[in-house]
Amino acid sequence: EGCFKDNAARKLPVLAYVGDVTNEECATTCQSRGYTYAGTQDGDQCWCGNDLSTSVRTTMSKCDEPCAGDGGRSCGGPWRNQVYSLAPLPSKDSFQYAACCPHPTRSPLPFRRKSTNSGDHHVGHAAEFAEMTRR
Repeated sequence: EGCFKDNAARKLPVLAYVGDVTNEECATTCQSRGYTYAGTQDGDQCWCGNDLSTSVRTTMSKCDEPCAGDGGRSCGGPWRNQVYSLAPLPSKDSFQYAACCPHPTRSPLPFRRKSTNSGDHHVGHAAEFAEMTRR
């Protein structure tokens, strides 16, 4: 999104954490909490919120404070939020079963194998599944 002025009324009202801030970690934190925006401020603060409608954009040169968690990147400035727009995480109800995908040369997933002790056991065979999905 860009660099935005802040004030005591807080444009992004939820302080997620203070410390070794990076833009990526701040965005991940705010996104996981369901917020629309993440903003780093003054190099060591991560703020979250859902509304920028009253925020005033300023030049990126005002958001030049080095990130406490990554000195090679900038994380806002004094009373300046470096803001990122976040895509919402899908809810568990937004997934829909599409189809089962059989292994090209074996039985359909989940894979089965005979155990030496008692009957069939479902096993993931992650390596076999990963190989199958690369084809």
